[in-house]
Parts: sequence; C-alpha cells; structure tokens
Amino acid sequence: MEKILQRASQWIEAEPFDDYLSADYNMAFHIEFMKVGQNQKNIDFYIKLMDYRYITMKPSIVTLEMVKAAQVQHREIIDAMKSGKIEKIRNIIRLHLEDSRERLMKVITDNGGVI
Repeated sequence: MEKILQRASQWIEAEPFDDYLSADYNMAFHIEFMKVGQNQKNIDFYIKLMDYRYITMKPSIVTLEMVKAAQVQHREIIDAMKSGKIEKIRNIIRLHLEDSRERLMKVITDNGGVI
C-alpha cells in the first residue's frame, strides 16, 4: 500500500492528470487494502462492484483536489494500520468513505445530477 501511494504521489506531480487517472492508483490502493483481509471472495466482489470506475476516471468528475485529499486519507489509513488500533482504523476508513461519497455527490449535484 505504501509503494502504491508513493508511486501515485510521484506520478501526480510529474504526469498529465488524465494519465494519472488512467493508471488508477486509487483502485490499486483499495485492492491492496482488500488483500490484507486475505479473503479472495471479498476481493473479487470489490473488483466487480468497482467496475463503474471507468466512468469516474475523467478529470471533469475526479479532480486533482479530490485525488490529493484521497492520498492524504490513504496515508492516514496506512498509519492507522501500523498502529494496530482497530477502532482507529475503522474511524479513518469511515471518514475516508464519507468524504469520498460527499465529494463525488457534490460533483454530480454541481453538474445537474448528470455524469
């Protein structure tokens, strides 16, 4: 997870934003997180569930600000996992999911409810 976050942070500064989105480091990070649970059925389900992401890999929907916020949150998730404190991990993940949902809903609302 740390290597993915590090590569993503370097690439976002060096490459065109469209190329960064196409590389989909966010999905790679989430899949790596899912692997921690060592449950292949959950991983497969998550990948199928996230098939919609091809739609969201457009700079008109996913902004640089959103990506940078996610990177900060991903760092917080890694740090929480290192702490080994389950409740801290849950809270950080909950905040990440809520923030991601709110940011995406704002983009949808700002565009008249159309993606």
